[in-house]
Amino acid sequence: MGPFMAVAPLIISAAGAAATGIAASNQASYQAEIANQNAKFAQEKANKVMADYATKSVEKGMQDKAHMGELEARIGSSGVEGTGTAKAVLEGQRGITKISAVDLAKDATTDWYGAMQQKQSDLMQANLSRMEAKNARTTGYIKAAGSLMSGASKMEEMGYFS
Repeated sequence: MGPFMAVAPLIISAAGAAATGIAASNQASYQAEIANQNAKFAQEKANKVMADYATKSVEKGMQDKAHMGELEARIGSSGVEGTGTAKAVLEGQRGITKISAVDLAKDATTDWYGAMQQKQSDLMQANLSRMEAKNARTTGYIKAAGSLMSGASKMEEMGYFS
C-alpha cells in the first residue's frame, strides 16, 4: 500500500468529521434563529394583549357608565327617592361594575404574563441552541484532528515516516 492509499482514508475521515460538526452546528444555529423568532412573536402577543385590554377597558367603562346612568334615570323617573332600596341597588350595581373591571384586568395580566413566560423560554432555547452550534463545530474539528493524529500514528508504525 502506497502513501497515498494510507493517507486518503485519513483525510476522508477527518473531512467527514469536520463536515458532520459543521452540519450539526448549522442545524443548531437554525434552531436558535427559530427560537428568536418565536420570542419576538411572544413579545408581540404580549403587546397585543395589553393593547386589547386598554381598548376593552375603555369600552367596558363606557358601557358601565351608560348602564349606571340608565339605572339612575329609571329610578329617578319612577318617583322613588335615591335612598333605601334604590340606593342599595345602585351601590350593588357599582360593586358589580368594579368586579367586572378587575376581572378584565386579571385576565389581561394572566395572558400577558403567559406570553412573557413564553418569550423567556424561547430566548433561553435560542441561547442553548447557539451554545450547541458552537460546541458541535468544535467537536467536529476535534474529531477531525483526532482522526488525522490516529492515522499519522498508524502510518508511523507502518514505517512511512522513516
